[in-house]
Amino acid sequence: MNESHIIPVFIAGTLLLTVFAFFLIAFLLVQKQKQNKFKLERQRIEFENATELLRTRLEVQESTINQVAMELHDHTVQFLSLVSLKIHAVSVCTDPGQREDLSQETVTLLNKVIQELRSMSHSLNTDYIKQTGLMRALDMELENIIAAKGLRGGFTINGEYHAFDAQTELVIFRIVQEALQNVMKHSKAEVVEVFIDNSPGLFTLTIRDDGVGFDANSDRLKKGVGFINMRQRAGFVKGRLDVSSSPGAGTTLSLLINSDHG
Repeated sequence: MNESHIIPVFIAGTLLLTVFAFFLIAFLLVQKQKQNKFKLERQRIEFENATELLRTRLEVQESTINQVAMELHDHTVQFLSLVSLKIHAVSVCTDPGQREDLSQETVTLLNKVIQELRSMSHSLNTDYIKQTGLMRALDMELENIIAAKGLRGGFTINGEYHAFDAQTELVIFRIVQEALQNVMKHSKAEVVEVFIDNSPGLFTLTIRDDGVGFDANSDRLKKGVGFINMRQRAGFVKGRLDVSSSPGAGTTLSLLINSDHG
């Protein structure tokens, strides 16, 4: 091959190598940009998740403090006032039999106060669910409500429960707490039952009572603070809260959460 043919081949080869190098560099730059974009997107998602988690914790804490304040005002203070009156009655009573009855009533009221305070301490202790286990904590919460109001009820678990993360379990517990408080305060129910269904991929918690019920489609319900709190909490754990009720037909509340969490 003479020199006149070598030079064009050399130039063509150089151009091809240059073009290849250019596209290779461009490809690497694009890939690097994609990696950076993916990294930034991942960091953004992690930041949003961390922000959402913090907001969830603050919402839960604020709601719990408000609930405890209402419980102190509505129940504990009233019980303590009754205890004070009973103690005074015991101190001025001269009939031994009547004094014994008053003393027993005072002890019963004091036990109710202790039970109320113990329940509230559980609400404020974020490690309570972790130490006790969610299923046992829910069962005990229902037992407390049944004992306090003289209701009938039961706690049923279907399937094997696989624990969620601590924050999700705390939110579930708070939702059940608020729902049971609503039953106790407003439903005039005689029976309240809690059902847990652990189907593959779906955790379903249902609270059912035989109380007076209400119009589940009313604006009053949708704008109620308690209902909004429960709906927001369900949203925090990527769950859904459904309420079914009508006047005179009791109420069924269901919390559904995707349980594909290993």
